[in-house]
Amino acid sequence: MAWSEMLMLTAASSLGNLLPLQAGLVGRIGYLNRVHRIPVTVGVLLTVQSTLLTLAAVAWLGLALLLVRLGGLSWLAIPASVLLPAALTMAGPERGWAFRAAFTMRLLDTLLSAIRTAAAFELVGSTLSPVAALSFALAAQLANTPTPCP
Repeated sequence: MAWSEMLMLTAASSLGNLLPLQAGLVGRIGYLNRVHRIPVTVGVLLTVQSTLLTLAAVAWLGLALLLVRLGGLSWLAIPASVLLPAALTMAGPERGWAFRAAFTMRLLDTLLSAIRTAAAFELVGSTLSPVAALSFALAAQLANTPTPCP
């Protein structure tokens, strides 16, 4: 798949996810099946894996957040908590590397979301603590996680 095609698919999927029932996700799986003959089961499996990685990242950062709140640690312990999975990704065995790397990327994505949230608050003249910004980012990650339809 060409880089430009992947970029287009990601953008279209992101826009589609603004619609109910994760329409972007469904559209992406359908597109990959129709155009590239990637089985729908593979798309669903990747979605489940991505969801589990998101939940694991939220739990990891949520635990770091809890340690900061209850243990009196500096808020800097939260971004520092990403160093362990990052180190394991780089130094760990080749087997499982992709999952460790994806987990680390999801952690970094959540931290960047917290930074964007804090910046947005600053733009409207309000200050948001790093802990509160991360709380918003964790809630957003959970809200955007695909869930099974009833």
